[in-house]
Amino acid sequence: YSPDGISEGHSISALVVGDEHVIHIDPKIGDALYGENGIVNFLKPNYIVRHDVLDAYSINHHSRGNVFIQYAKFISGKNNLENELMETVEYIDKTTPHYAISVVVSSNHNNHLERWLNECNPKNEPWNAKLYHELMYLMLDKTEMGVVGAEYPNPFELWANNNYDCTNIKFLSSAESFVVNDIELSYHGDKGLNGSRGSNEQFAELGVKTVLGHSHSPKVTRSAYTVGHACYSKLEYNSGPSSWKSAHCIIHPNGKRQMIFVNNGKWRR
Repeated sequence: YSPDGISEGHSISALVVGDEHVIHIDPKIGDALYGENGIVNFLKPNYIVRHDVLDAYSINHHSRGNVFIQYAKFISGKNNLENELMETVEYIDKTTPHYAISVVVSSNHNNHLERWLNECNPKNEPWNAKLYHELMYLMLDKTEMGVVGAEYPNPFELWANNNYDCTNIKFLSSAESFVVNDIELSYHGDKGLNGSRGSNEQFAELGVKTVLGHSHSPKVTRSAYTVGHACYSKLEYNSGPSSWKSAHCIIHPNGKRQMIFVNNGKWRR
């Protein structure tokens, strides 16, 4: 809308999606985001920015000591890491239209894969052993000593590029900036200043506009916006009263940010 009237057919610069955790994606939210009448198809973003797109549920270190969770994973096949990786990358590909680029933010759940490579004993996970050795070889083959320390790739990015055509997917490293319309979109929000735990309040003091993920609880603190989630609102690790909400941030061409909420599978009237 402008003084000259109403014009249509505009696209937005970016859509920052709430944490997806693809293996636990809520189908109603997924359809509101990527379906025929969804946000992406209607607003046509140039970039789709994704947080915690890989849940790493199959190898999650938090549940290693819980025999009941491990047994449930075993009888359902949810302990197969390769299947989860395939499901995740194929979902990204399927929900990235030809006119957009998906940007995968370095996130704590995505990075569970690197932790697994460092801590796993493949003899104790024979169902994941071949993938472990394959991925470990690929990682070691690209590891070298840099100017200030060891340099090695992100294993999620490495596996995806080795198995799929990721032309429309951009993986961000933990130290890589990604700015759209003067808004920094590379921070997940789990890590704060000087290695501390992240928070909206800390990022609001940076002197740069940001859009974060991680907490699943949408919030606006001056220049810092935090999106919610696109997964189910009840997972294994959250209980009691919750501030989680399916909220996603669109970035208009003029740099203005707007939160879009999905309620009962609907994002607009």
